[in-house]
Amino acid sequence: MSNKKDVKAFLGRLGSTLDAKESGQALRNREEQNLTPYVQNKVWPGKNFIYIGHSSNLDYRLVGTDADKNRTTCLSLLFEAKGDNNYCVPLNTALNFEGFAEILSRFEKDLLMRLPEGTMLSPTYNANGERLHSSFTIWQELTEVSTNEKVLVEA
Repeated sequence: MSNKKDVKAFLGRLGSTLDAKESGQALRNREEQNLTPYVQNKVWPGKNFIYIGHSSNLDYRLVGTDADKNRTTCLSLLFEAKGDNNYCVPLNTALNFEGFAEILSRFEKDLLMRLPEGTMLSPTYNANGERLHSSFTIWQELTEVSTNEKVLVEA
């Protein structure tokens, strides 16, 4: 996980409307995010990426349905066929992968279309290290922007 300054900078750029108390709690929650299952399963893109979250389409919450099977199969094929050695896939590659757009909810599509270049997707793991086959994790690349006075970290 990146340091506290990186997380604060990222959340600040999100234009959070939370008050100071809620914002502080959000920072603590993000800092406490346990990325160990991702590191142990070798699906962590590295320290230059920040964990954004994971997505699960509630339309596919009924396990064993055709829609659930299509989603889990498509995600598995995407990470197997297009993933790097960490099973991480660049967002633009995922969006161009056959069938991927069809398994997304409207919210997922909208969110993914707004994310910047350098965003990666990977399989999702729970705290016990078990893979959640119908979900994907979103990682955003941290980049440094130099100004005359200081170096800013941008997500």
